[in-house]
Amino acid sequence: MAAIVFLSFFAAAWWVGGVQFGHAPVGLALVGPVISVLLVVFARGRMKGEPARAPADKKRAGRVLALAGAGEGLAMFVAANVLLNLGRLDDLFPVCAVIVGLHFLPLAKWIPAPIYYVTGLLLVLIGLGGLALDAAHRPLAIGLAAAVVLWGSCLARLAKPAASAVPA
Repeated sequence: MAAIVFLSFFAAAWWVGGVQFGHAPVGLALVGPVISVLLVVFARGRMKGEPARAPADKKRAGRVLALAGAGEGLAMFVAANVLLNLGRLDDLFPVCAVIVGLHFLPLAKWIPAPIYYVTGLLLVLIGLGGLALDAAHRPLAIGLAAAVVLWGSCLARLAKPAASAVPA
């Protein structure tokens, strides 16, 4: 459940950031958080009765998440400073999407959550593709696309318990 909450939160953040920095109508910013809240509510009902993860698994996953998140944060800090010094802040959204995508790779391997390989690849492609867009359109396109990818990852994680509940 924690993964769904985290992914939904960051999906909403990408959505709101894309709308805000993409100069879209302010009302559109509400759509992302509403989708995220509905997804978390759905997940809560869907995952009711699922067995809890073993404490050792939770601890290991927490360490992996902390290390990947720290690396991601450091990379974003360095990238933002380099782009600022180069006068290329218009590249920040695409570069951040690439960094976020790359941070999913260790999560995919060591949590393990194979869907995160797809999440990471799609976010990297969104970031790289965003560089081809006009700078004025990058935040909205990248923010909304990243949000959709993260929500898709939530749905994929929610589909996993249903698949395992089906007898072979």
